[in-house]
Amino acid sequence: PALALCPGGVAEVAFLTPTPPPPLPKTETLFLTARTGFVREALRAGAALLPAFCLGQTALFRWTHPPLLPRPALERLARAIGFMPLWAHNGWGAPLPGRGASLTLLVGGPVEGTAGGSGSGGGGEDSDPSHARVVAVRDRYISDLVGLVRGMQGGVAGEEGTRVVVV
Repeated sequence: PALALCPGGVAEVAFLTPTPPPPLPKTETLFLTARTGFVREALRAGAALLPAFCLGQTALFRWTHPPLLPRPALERLARAIGFMPLWAHNGWGAPLPGRGASLTLLVGGPVEGTAGGSGSGGGGEDSDPSHARVVAVRDRYISDLVGLVRGMQGGVAGEEGTRVVVV
């Protein structure tokens, strides 16, 4: 059995931006520095934590947020209803992916300190991981994730120079 958790949600969707005109880089914003629940659950279950990222998601669709709502109000609304209201469409307004768009899923190896990862403290269930251990594993997860994306984006058409920002 396997379980996949993809940390992310309303905050990331609120920061989706269309591909900017050259020479500005495409930017993917990930809100991970304040998130520890996914790490804590992996440690409690004795599960491996693998960094994963999908390149190309910002080029797959164009989208429109509800007009006249500032970002903070939009985020409050999304949290209240459980999803981010947006209209995903191609260049013709149809809810279909754009032509030539593709997704590339990147998956790294187990993060050190989790099941299957190298180094001490990996593997085995920990019913009550310390905050320090959770933060240390989360920081290694972020580092591994950023390294994974930077190492692969040159080999993925259209993703060269995409900037990944972790806040």
